[in-house]
Amino acid sequence: MRKRLFLNLILVFIVALTAAAALVLQTSAAAVDYGLDVGGKRVTSDRLSGEGWKFEPDTNTLTLNGFISDVADKATFMKYTTWVYSFIYVDDSKYMDLTIRTEGKESTIGDPYISGHAAERIGNTDSYNTFYGIYNPNGNVTITGSARLKVYTNLRGISASKLTMDGC
Repeated sequence: MRKRLFLNLILVFIVALTAAAALVLQTSAAAVDYGLDVGGKRVTSDRLSGEGWKFEPDTNTLTLNGFISDVADKATFMKYTTWVYSFIYVDDSKYMDLTIRTEGKESTIGDPYISGHAAERIGNTDSYNTFYGIYNPNGNVTITGSARLKVYTNLRGISASKLTMDGC
């Protein structure tokens, strides 16, 4: 009887230890946030690609292939202040030298309609907004690749510490 009780206690201990280990592993496997938004989607280790884009965190390279992000839906933008939106956005609190590589199909950021307008009315609201194409205030942006990239905005097309166009 004691032997059976002792074995049951050991079994309960093993089950509890296994559950605790699983919880620790699950907690430590939380997604890494890279401080980057592409077309309103937060880039994390769980989301490294979307329609027309993929991100390589080892090199901070964002590859665009047929990527389209425009002003059709206000929810697709990442807001960084009350009135300004960006199609590709690096957090103000992050330092990232971002490389944007274009390949395959042409990619489009923004909408030709908003070019030249001081602010754009969005939907049926009284809200007027300004748009950056690519916003990386604390880091550099290098654009490289073989495909065309069109950027239409009503503020700055690209805001970065330094912009380099490399072979494109």
